[in-house]
This record gives sequence, structure tokens and C-alpha cells, in this order.
Amino acid sequence: MAKPKPAPLPAGTEVGAYRVVRFMASGGSSIVYQAQTAQGEMVLLKEFLPASLMHRPVGQLEPLVRPGAVERVRQGLHAFLDAARNLAVLQHPNVAGVIDCVQAHETVYLVSPYLEGQTLQSHIVAARLQAARRRGCLSEATVLSVGLDLLHALGVVHEAGLLHLDIKPSNVLLTLEGSLVLLDFDAAQPMADPGHSRSAPARARPAFTPGFSAPEAMAGTASQGPWTDLYAVGACLYACMLGHPPQDCLGRAQSDTVPESLEAVQDRYSLALRHAVQASLSLGMAQRPQSVADLERRLLEAAQASVAA
Repeated sequence: MAKPKPAPLPAGTEVGAYRVVRFMASGGSSIVYQAQTAQGEMVLLKEFLPASLMHRPVGQLEPLVRPGAVERVRQGLHAFLDAARNLAVLQHPNVAGVIDCVQAHETVYLVSPYLEGQTLQSHIVAARLQAARRRGCLSEATVLSVGLDLLHALGVVHEAGLLHLDIKPSNVLLTLEGSLVLLDFDAAQPMADPGHSRSAPARARPAFTPGFSAPEAMAGTASQGPWTDLYAVGACLYACMLGHPPQDCLGRAQSDTVPESLEAVQDRYSLALRHAVQASLSLGMAQRPQSVADLERRLLEAAQASVAA
């Protein structure tokens, strides 16, 4: 029998210097609220409250730890705070960083800027409905723009010595101002780079999303690197083009339909773009672009070829 979801905090609840405006969403490890500062500025509050380990009855502010889950809650909280420390170094307009961390009501809250817009996932779904009678989803110019903006955001993450490890259309926000913001760093980890001063966290939440997770991410191997995030970027661009995620990597190992699917939209997307996406989606790590700059170069070449054509 499924455990009941913890009740969200009611509107008006004080969390440190912030006041909850409304409940927005809940996931496996957290609850997200829109909140307001004393000056009237809107922010997002992300509350550590894993439903499998903790519960909060309606009308109560402090969550209750489920029997036998104390140690797992402690480990999860460490990972949650690791994510906060990782995000603290990512102060960039294309990255949804952390601006504050609050301890209240027997748990912890991360505070982020409140951004209005729609996710890339929502944008793809809307475009897919409009494109029902033609091959292809978003235009090539839009796909290239999304790809280059996403790589710009990811470059900031990689330059900070981090891997995102959960890139997918629902974690990409297209703001009302027209910018792209990379969201949800719960699964982020420092790169396993012996020349980098950052140490790996003791624990991190693995994130597996069929179609967007690279083989080495699914296997949980130590060989994850920039190429792992770039597989997910390629999968996002594939979804922009086809209107749905690529076949998951486990299925592709048996019978790969990605090349055939990209070939089916050759009348709508250039060879250069399709080759860049297929290279990013290579099952072998060595066959993918090895850096953000590498994939960015390929997309810029596709954009230049498109303009010339």
C-alpha cells in the first residue's frame, strides 16, 4: 500500500524570513512553494521532505520521521545540503541557483528566485499538437536556439566542476523574457576530475529518466563526465524535433530506432543538425561530443549551414 503524501504547508506559514503564498508541486524528496519576502519579492521554497521517509499530517508544521528511517533521513538531508552547496557557486542568469538556506519546522528549505514561464516539456507538447499533420515538431531555428542556450547554461555548470545528471525538458524553463534557465540540481555531482579541487559528495540522488539518461548513468558507473550530460542534451533536442523522447538506452542496445527516426524527419531538419543530435546520442561515450564546446561547435556549424541554404 502506497504511503500517503505529506501535507504541504498552508498559505501564510512563516519559514524564516519568508511567507508561503501557495503550494506548487511535490516530488520524491521535496515540496515546492511560491513564497514572498518581507519586501514583497517572490521566491521559490524547496522543502526537504521525502515522502518515503517522512510524513506530515494536515494541520501540523513539523514533519514526522517514519519508523526506522532516521538514518536514511540524515543521509538524504546531507545530499540535499550538498545540492545547496553546489548551487551556491552557480550564480548565473541561465541557472536556477540557491540564494538562501533556511532551517525551520524541523527540516530545511532552499530558496531560489521565482521565475515565470513554461518548461521546454510544455512547449514541446503544445508544438506537437499543432504539428500533428506534419513531420517534425519545433522549427530548426528553434531547436538550434534551444540547443545553444542550453549548452550555454550547461557550460556554466561544467566550468564550476559539476555535472547536472538530470537534464530533460521538464527541467528546462523558457522564461517570459525569452531566456532559458536550467532547473533542478538535486542529482548534481562534482566531476570526477583528479585535477579539480572539489571533492565528491558522500551521497547523491541518482536520477534516471527513460530516454534522457545515458547508459553510464543508468549503470551508475564512475565513468560519468561531460559526455553524460551531453547525451541528455541530445535527447532534449531529439524531443524538440520528434515531439517525444528517444528510445531508452536499454532498448537501443537491443534494437536502435534513433537513426531511423532522425532519418524520417530529413525533409524538415538539416543533415548537420541530425548528425549533431545523433552523435550526442551515441551509446558509446567516446563517440559523443566530449565537451560543451564540441557540441556547441557542431550546432553553430548547423546554424551557419541553415542560413547559407
